[in-house]
Amino acid sequence: MAFRNVRVMAVAIVLSIALIGGGFILGYSLYQRPGDEQISSLLSQNAELQSQNTQLKRQVSELEGHVSVLQGLLQEAEASITKLGSQLEEVDILKDQISALQAYIKLLEARGGLNGTITIGSLLPLTGSLAALGQNSKVAIDLAVEDVNEFLTEIGAAWSLNVIHENTGTSPYLCLTKLQSLAAKGIKFVIGPMSDEEVRNIKMYCDANKILAISPSSTAPDLAIPDDYIFRFCPIDIFQGRAIAKVMYDDGIKYVFAVWTGNTWGDALVEATRMRFEDLGGTFVKTVRYAPEAVEFSAEAKVLANKITSAVEMYGADKVGALLLGSEEAATFFKATSEQEVLWTVKWYGSEGTALSEAIINNDAVAEFSYNTRFINPIFAPKSEYEYDRVLGRVEALLGSVPDAYAFVAYDVVWGLVHSLLSVDKYDSEDIRTILPDVTGSISGASGSILLNEAGDRIAADYDLWIVIYYTTSEGKKYDWKHVGTYIATDDSVTWL
Repeated sequence: MAFRNVRVMAVAIVLSIALIGGGFILGYSLYQRPGDEQISSLLSQNAELQSQNTQLKRQVSELEGHVSVLQGLLQEAEASITKLGSQLEEVDILKDQISALQAYIKLLEARGGLNGTITIGSLLPLTGSLAALGQNSKVAIDLAVEDVNEFLTEIGAAWSLNVIHENTGTSPYLCLTKLQSLAAKGIKFVIGPMSDEEVRNIKMYCDANKILAISPSSTAPDLAIPDDYIFRFCPIDIFQGRAIAKVMYDDGIKYVFAVWTGNTWGDALVEATRMRFEDLGGTFVKTVRYAPEAVEFSAEAKVLANKITSAVEMYGADKVGALLLGSEEAATFFKATSEQEVLWTVKWYGSEGTALSEAIINNDAVAEFSYNTRFINPIFAPKSEYEYDRVLGRVEALLGSVPDAYAFVAYDVVWGLVHSLLSVDKYDSEDIRTILPDVTGSISGASGSILLNEAGDRIAADYDLWIVIYYTTSEGKKYDWKHVGTYIATDDSVTWL
């Protein structure tokens, strides 16, 4: 009996717990005595209820999952509708822009204005003796074309600019061939060439075919011819000669012995320098004129040494100077002069042809001679304004080195042409030739204000002065160029740093 009571109480407890979990309250009492069949029936009902409860929970869980998925799909649908609405608005805007552009194109076609891709050419010495200058200018021109096209897009122009580069190899004959190749493509505007000899060799072809060529670096005075198709955006050698003479005279030199390369550039520059130096009160002696193709200079060095020995004995080394007007051959010339002891005792002066020359600082013997004789070289000085600094940073980043002054001029040539094309709104070299001086005179570029004279050449400009210096490293002496002063054209003065 005790066992039965315990059993009944246990069953009652189980039933109470189970029925409460299913949401029901059974009215059984621990003091009732259900029969075995009732207990069995209750247990069966409880088991069925538990099974149903489990199924319901699973179904609820599945429904909750479906609801979550449906909610996600609903959110995506709402986002898609929003995006579609935005895209429809953009489509409407694009339709309006296309309509406006089509109307603008029809207007241009009606009036025959510039549209599409406008192509100009360049004649640059990417190889040969002026390769370094040519490569620098190429980078600057490409940068200018990039900037120009951004500008043209901003103002809504119907055209963009393209440039075809041709390598002249620093050869006057190859330069003409490359110009003819550009002309066969219908090109009427050319940046370059860089050397006087190249410009001289293409001048007749340019004039005959009305091809406008703008050199960033040609300086020979004999090419200053009005009403032709050659423009030069750097000052000619008459102004450089004035600068060289003033620098020498202000540096205490009263007797100068000149050595120069025997070509039209050298002949013109030595004469311009002589005239100004004598006007200042100095004595100028044309001592040695050597062949441009010369590769050995021992005889010339001896002749110069004899002349300077006599002058030093008579006037003192501090009043005697030597002037070398050459280019890359200057390094070879200095090898010969370094063997003449007296030539170490006087100051030396150079020109744009030797300023920043890699050949001079990369040869230790030549660099040492240049350093000890304080070899001063002028080179055209772009104005250090905002545009100069901006272009300098970008070109220097592309080159990995500081560009020469002509690279800034080449950059400005592109802009001068573009502003002129915008003014006449047609690809016409005759019209551009007429208005180019007025256009460039109204803008200030990376090289400063570009004022042109009646021959289409840049009016006098300033010149930076450079010397060779050295610094010591773990590997020994390293030579480099240093800016030490500036010749100011406006008041014909020299400012030393």
